[in-house]
Amino acid sequence: MEYVKRNLSLRAPGPIGVETPDAGAFTTLKVATFRPMINSGTSQRRKYIENSDGVGSSINPFNIPQQSAEIVGTRTSATVFTQTEGTWTVSALVGQYAFSYAAGTPDSGIWLPIVANDATTLTITGALHATGTAVKTCPFKSVYATYAHGQGVTAFIGGVFDGESIWLVPYSSSNLAKVNPATGGMTTYAHGQGASAFFGGVFDGESIWLVPNGSSNLVKVNPATGGMTTYAHGQGASAFYGGVFDGESVWLVPLCSSNLVKVNPPHGGYKSTLTAALTTLTFTAPGTPDYAIADLVAGGYGFVAKDEGNTVLSVIANLQTRILALERRLMK
Repeated sequence: MEYVKRNLSLRAPGPIGVETPDAGAFTTLKVATFRPMINSGTSQRRKYIENSDGVGSSINPFNIPQQSAEIVGTRTSATVFTQTEGTWTVSALVGQYAFSYAAGTPDSGIWLPIVANDATTLTITGALHATGTAVKTCPFKSVYATYAHGQGVTAFIGGVFDGESIWLVPYSSSNLAKVNPATGGMTTYAHGQGASAFFGGVFDGESIWLVPNGSSNLVKVNPATGGMTTYAHGQGASAFYGGVFDGESVWLVPLCSSNLVKVNPPHGGYKSTLTAALTTLTFTAPGTPDYAIADLVAGGYGFVAKDEGNTVLSVIANLQTRILALERRLMK
């Protein structure tokens, strides 16, 4: 693993750091301050996000309905809440949701569907919070479902989506957790890096990278197997605080480290030729692989004549050639 130090200059545009041929190599860039901060102009941002509608009121004819402010009242019964100040429009909340909790402490509560309301009361399906003295209403249920992870308090700090699964980055937990978004089911993998090991993660298109905090190692995870590979970073304790992938390299954001660290991912299949394993499709003997076609007419594929099928195969072959040419250009 090769280390290279360069002064970080913000005075002129252009690339920083150096290219390193070794897979998994680091490039460290000297940072002048403990926690560098970059100020950016935000004068134009309000034009687009002033109403927090995700697009901006200047180009959106309406604002997405938001959660209401706290509404104080009493838990009349398990299913009925009565507000003590203000009124509602009768039946206006039917089909919406109420978040029931003890007033002033919304960190513990439950979302419930509203089935009826008059000027001062609303009725829900389920049971209101046992000590609920307040509600917040919302047209949609912001918390859809909960899944117990069983990893204790301060278990995770950050998460990563790899296009298929969600990964919970461990902090106090001794396990990395992989979550199935469809079911909430979890698979855990012991990381062996001790407590306060990581602070965030990054997906580079092929691997998950666990950003080290208490750990002395940067950890690369194979999403298919959960297998882990470690790389010593040599930047001391509490070194980093999150990371970023720029499309080619992983950058580790310094906390106590005096260096910004660039990692060149040692990709196995990344930047390799995707069409390398393909065999040109033909209308002759199937051979290998099995997706070669023996006879386009006798096989019942719907072609009137072999020439029609051969034309389709020619188009496919042409596409294969174009994809290969594109890959070669991208690999340069």
